Amino acid sequence: MEDEYLFQLKEAELVKALVSRSIITRGESVTTTMDTAAATDVRDAFVKGIYGRMFIWIIDKINLALNKSPPDPRRTKKSIGVLDIFGFENFGTNR
Repeated sequence: MEDEYLFQLKEAELVKALVSRSIITRGESVTTTMDTAAATDVRDAFVKGIYGRMFIWIIDKINLALNKSPPDPRRTKKSIGVLDIFGFENFGTNR
C-alpha cells in the first residue's frame, strides 16, 4: 500500500515538473503553468534525454560484454560500433 502511495506521489511530482516552471528571484519562488506548446516541448526534451542515456548505457553494456577477456597484446579486442541515425527524426513534425 505504501509503495502505491509513493508511486502516485512521484507521478504527481513528474506531472507538475512537466507542466509548470519555477523562477526564483530575490529569494522568492514564482511558479507558473506552461501552455500546451511549451509543455509539449518539455515532454519531448525529457524523452529525448531518456532515449540518449539509454542508448549510451546499452552500447556500454555491449562493449563490456565483448571485452571481458583479460588484455592480451597478441589479440585484438572485439568491439561494436552503432550509428543511430533513425532515432527521433522519424516524425511527421520534427522536434
